[in-house]
Amino acid sequence: MSSLQQMIDETSSGGTVEFPREGCEFIEAVSIDRPLTLNGRGGTIAFRTAPVVRVTSPKVVLRNVKILYHGRGTAKESTSTALLVTASTAPRIRDVELSGQVSGIPGEDGLWRLPKSLRLGKVACEAGSLLTVRIVLPIDVIVLSEIAEVEVGRELSAGTRELQLHVQPLAPGTRLSGDLCLQTSLFTRRIRLNLTASDKAAAKHHSGAVVWQAEEWQSLNTDAPSVPVDSPTAVFPGVKSSSKESSPAAAASEKSADPPPGFAQRRIPQKLSRASTNDSQKTSAAADSQSTDSAFSSKKKSLGTPKPQRAESVPLAGIWSDPLAEREQAAETESDAAAKTTGPKKKKKLRKKASGKRRSSEKQDIGIFGTELDDDTQG
Repeated sequence: MSSLQQMIDETSSGGTVEFPREGCEFIEAVSIDRPLTLNGRGGTIAFRTAPVVRVTSPKVVLRNVKILYHGRGTAKESTSTALLVTASTAPRIRDVELSGQVSGIPGEDGLWRLPKSLRLGKVACEAGSLLTVRIVLPIDVIVLSEIAEVEVGRELSAGTRELQLHVQPLAPGTRLSGDLCLQTSLFTRRIRLNLTASDKAAAKHHSGAVVWQAEEWQSLNTDAPSVPVDSPTAVFPGVKSSSKESSPAAAASEKSADPPPGFAQRRIPQKLSRASTNDSQKTSAAADSQSTDSAFSSKKKSLGTPKPQRAESVPLAGIWSDPLAEREQAAETESDAAAKTTGPKKKKKLRKKASGKRRSSEKQDIGIFGTELDDDTQG
């Protein structure tokens, strides 16, 4: 079979280069120096030196092909250029997968730091697990999981990001293998994931562990906590390690680790400041109360203890009591009370007695008023 570069050289401008069969793989680097269409039919172009594919001509179409950089010394990171475009216009891209950098296409340039694969080995998944992959993205991506038991966040923006893998509860011995896809507007990048569910004692990774981190991640993300990679005690906000037992060294590293940015630093000082404010308010209030009490007691001593005064009855202005009416009312009240406890004959006697008292009181009142009138007349 001819090499891919030979097939490109033998194709005239405006022609089509098509892989001989589906899934065909060419291990070589190629250069496209004329307008043409390259249809890979799901096949692969891979090589160990960069760039894997170089495009120097406009009006080039790349369709249904994988362009993979397999450079030595960077097995864990896609750090070298897979596609280099030096033409005046960028090629048209349709269903192209990449592993490596892109150069010369506006909107796709930049630094990518991704693992090509994640062979995690044994992971504690009896109660589910949350694993973190720290990556660097030059542009926004959409993340998809092709593994039913692993869920990922839908979108990640450009910058230093934490890709969190939510693994569902699995029985020990269960094996998972599949791809995580990061999609941009033009290309798709894949991360191969392999793990085996295990119990806590035999697990290499526990929930909350950082299983992979780009070398530049810490330097580019200065606010990030320094948590060791592949550590079962690497705990993040909202995630608690499923392992109840830990070594003294792991406990010390967990205590010494700085809190995540914008999490503990933002909340703890507010609580402390509120508590200190409340304490100061309580202290000042107690001091004010004590000073007020002392001032009141000193003033009380200087004035002395006041003597109790006798209450005086003061008649209301314009209102005078009628002695005759008061006596009649008292007599009626007395007769009614006695009538309730006596028979009908005694009731009659009591009424006569009450009426006699009433007449005698009237005579006394008339005599009093008559005397007062005589005195007034004499004067």
